[in-house]
Amino acid sequence: MGQYSYFYVGTYTKPILFGTGEIFEGKGEGIYLLKLNKENAALESCELKIKTDNPSYLCLNKSGTILYAVNELKEYQGKQEGAVTAFYIDRKTGDLTKINEFGTGGQDPCHLALSPNEEVLAVANFMTGSVSTYEVCDKGLKSKKGFSQHKGGSIHSIRQKGPHAHSCIFIKGIPYLFVPDLGTDCLIAYYFDGEELAEAVNVTYKCMAGSGPRYGEYLTSQNKLYIINELASSISVLEWIKADEKWECLQTISTIQKQCENICADLHILPNGKFLYASNRGADSLVVYSINEFTGKLSKVQEISCGGKTPRNFVIDYEGEFLLAGNQDSDQIAAFKIDNESGMLYEVDRINAKTPVCLVQFPKDII
Repeated sequence: MGQYSYFYVGTYTKPILFGTGEIFEGKGEGIYLLKLNKENAALESCELKIKTDNPSYLCLNKSGTILYAVNELKEYQGKQEGAVTAFYIDRKTGDLTKINEFGTGGQDPCHLALSPNEEVLAVANFMTGSVSTYEVCDKGLKSKKGFSQHKGGSIHSIRQKGPHAHSCIFIKGIPYLFVPDLGTDCLIAYYFDGEELAEAVNVTYKCMAGSGPRYGEYLTSQNKLYIINELASSISVLEWIKADEKWECLQTISTIQKQCENICADLHILPNGKFLYASNRGADSLVVYSINEFTGKLSKVQEISCGGKTPRNFVIDYEGEFLLAGNQDSDQIAAFKIDNESGMLYEVDRINAKTPVCLVQFPKDII
């Protein structure tokens, strides 16, 4: 592998009203390209590549030719909705060129994911609690396909007055799209046949009341889905029971050592499948867990400062050598070296970045 790795960084560029009631002032200008020198573990530059409004979550297609971004807005072209945008990637420079964009039908889109066959893009609209889907092709967004509005709420008097779809999880080999809804405490299921989505009420998983499920990752070798619960500051380990087409909870473990004002944010699994990482906002920490090779359950290994304030999102590189945390409120990205044997993190560098919200790694074989 080469000496350098590159990462796109999504930012907040405009004021935004969060679900907590806080109005946050975005300082970024759009999507940036971050350069990591792997040989000396240094973050060398963070260069603006394109201006766009509140690109708070990003995803790449497998070939590394298209970057998709949500535009986390409450109003788009005069309508009460946000947007999703596709960008062409120059594989020599990392430069981005806007292809097209669509409204999402819901406010504050905060997450998006491509289906395993890369024919459908799903977007979670947080504020209004809905899911939008789009047909995609090798030239980006093709057309809007569907829309589903969630209903209900849960026990938190402020955060759960209504539905708040927070992410979209496709799992290869399981014919459903799962949407953690923070407002309803549900992992809402949609049957997915490769083209169309249809809500599957009987497969929807009810999480613990007040937990606020936010995001999850599936570990194929363990047949486990790890869900981070924003409001409860915990992670739940779910096992897929294929015969019954349902999730069974095996474990729920805290992300904080001592009680404090905290909400969780992100979760990722090391490529070797041995360790899981999570971020805390409030405690402002990164937490490391070992994954039991037989049961898939978690054991805490380490809790370390995130290297700033409010680690909204982080990324682990393809080789599992580095973790980069976007510290939203302190305008910094912190780099950590990963010990693949113990899973432990060691901070190695920081770089200034305006309101970093999301990081995704540039494809391996370019620039």
